[in-house]
Amino acid sequence: MAEASIVLDPNQIIARTAVTAVGEGIIVKTSGADGAAIAGANPTGGLLGVNIYNATVAGESLSIANGGIARVKAGAAVARDAYVTSDSTGRAVTATLVASGATYIQLLGQALEACDNANEFIAVKITLAPAIIA
Repeated sequence: MAEASIVLDPNQIIARTAVTAVGEGIIVKTSGADGAAIAGANPTGGLLGVNIYNATVAGESLSIANGGIARVKAGAAVARDAYVTSDSTGRAVTATLVASGATYIQLLGQALEACDNANEFIAVKITLAPAIIA
């Protein structure tokens, strides 16, 4: 299978300061301080996008894609075209959508490639949006 091209608009890249170490392709979310970010510890809100460059340590600047198509590290097998969100470590996992429910999550976007295992990189079209799951 051919890999999807990575397409990023410079206007869709934001900078934040890493509070903790954040790896390449990890989903990040807001932290307590203005201008700070951490690995996306859960999908319930505050997702900013994906760290698109090399891993960083605390205090370094993150370049975060919040639109376009980016390489994201998977936390489990993901099917092509699946909607994804963050797992507890900031990796992409499939979000199961239903017509109604009580729990709101935030979607990162839609997988343009499939993967069979955790820690593989997949292309994701980033379209940050809220969703409801069962």
